[in-house]
Amino acid sequence: MRASILIFAVLAGVTSLGLAAESVRSKEYKADIQDYVTLHVRSKHPEYGKLYFGFSEPGRVLVGAKKQERLAVRCDWSADLKNGDHLLMMVRETFLIDEGFVYEVSPKDPITWVNGEPKIDKDQPNQLPDPTSPFVTPPAGAGAAPSVAADH
Repeated sequence: MRASILIFAVLAGVTSLGLAAESVRSKEYKADIQDYVTLHVRSKHPEYGKLYFGFSEPGRVLVGAKKQERLAVRCDWSADLKNGDHLLMMVRETFLIDEGFVYEVSPKDPITWVNGEPKIDKDQPNQLPDPTSPFVTPPAGAGAAPSVAADH
């Protein structure tokens, strides 16, 4: 009886690892992260309009004080304001993706990338805007001459 329960537990564990690996291969984690970020950002910053996302390839990390080895992805995101102006900022977040769910890594948790810092994939759709591009308009008032009246 104990042997059959142990075999079932091992098979269930292998199956769940297989499903988590399948989720990573199918790139569903990107949509989950975009939904998560969008939900949290919209509630805190209703002035934000379109969000832009960039992702690294999944990589092995050591996370937390116990240095638990996990699979993670880095997500960089930025936003336009609803009035069409571009924000000159980028947010960098790390998400764990290996247990069939997406978990945000707290900035308080130490994280070490096993194979070095990941690179953001530049060939993905919905990428961050390039602020040096002539097609990206600067925020209202950016580059304008300072007001002389402000000095008096």
